[in-house]
Amino acid sequence: MNDREYRSASAPRRRSVAEAQIRSRRTAGGSERIRRPSAEGTRSRAASSDAVRSRDASADAARSRNTSARTGRRPVRRSRSVSRHVGSPIIFTVLKVICLAGLVFFLYTKMSGSRLSTVSFADMQSAVTGAADMATMQEADNQMIKRLYGLDPSLYDGVCLYYPLTNMGAEELFLLKLKDTSQQDEVRSAIEARLATQKKSFEGYGIEQSAMLNRSVYEVRGNYAIFVSADDTAPMKNAFDRTY
Repeated sequence: MNDREYRSASAPRRRSVAEAQIRSRRTAGGSERIRRPSAEGTRSRAASSDAVRSRDASADAARSRNTSARTGRRPVRRSRSVSRHVGSPIIFTVLKVICLAGLVFFLYTKMSGSRLSTVSFADMQSAVTGAADMATMQEADNQMIKRLYGLDPSLYDGVCLYYPLTNMGAEELFLLKLKDTSQQDEVRSAIEARLATQKKSFEGYGIEQSAMLNRSVYEVRGNYAIFVSADDTAPMKNAFDRTY
């Protein structure tokens, strides 16, 4: 109802309209009061949630500081996703390199161990003895070879032994050419038995001799075998490797 209609209306009508307007304003005010607590409640719940998260973060920080104080180390935060994506390729690459190196070593060992040398025994003996210091050794005959190594020289394509001049020496050079690779095991066992005997002979008193025997080298490769005990075994072993 506009102002003109309101002024022209009778007194009871105007009173009825006024009461209706009062009720309308009261209803609107009540609705506003009802909605207002709802908004305030939402803000209260949000504030409460923020307070809980803040309290949890403070507790975590306190535990971290206590751990650092006990161990003396700063805590390190790591991202699981980063570790998973970065670490896995590195580990996989390392494993591939290790496997490849093992395969190469295995193939090299098999090939070098089965390959037969065409070098004559005389040439091999000349090359190895030419790199050795023969001043402290003497050449053994077949009987001495049998006694010290338990091998019959007539069963092989060539055998030579140079052993110490005195019982207090540990220098030794043994070189042998097999007739067949089936003889490898018996020759290897003979060399290992001779080395064990020498170590036992100087055990407890021959410090220098024991050290020399511990540095000794031996190898059974294809159709050749070598055992070297000396202050420096490298020249003789290198000569053997080059000549083979």
